[in-house]
Amino acid sequence: STELPFLSDWPDDIDYVLGLQEASVIGMADGYAQATRNAGFVNLHSAAGLGNALGNIYTAHRNQTPLVITAGQQARSILPLQPFLYAERASE
Repeated sequence: STELPFLSDWPDDIDYVLGLQEASVIGMADGYAQATRNAGFVNLHSAAGLGNALGNIYTAHRNQTPLVITAGQQARSILPLQPFLYAERASE
């Protein structure tokens, strides 16, 4: 996954909070951003994670909540094999 190098270099001064499901994680970031008036940052796992989170992303958008959202992807070397949870475009 492309997320591994991202997480291995995570800065010590930023708390990383792990959630078990993508929609819940967006809800957590939405609440955090509204309570602190700072943008929330969310890293979702692959295209399937983005799909799971879409409902709460829409809610955060309607709330005008500032969020930065990234979604990982499988390693580029295995993309021609169309690995599990693969999507060529985020809209798939």
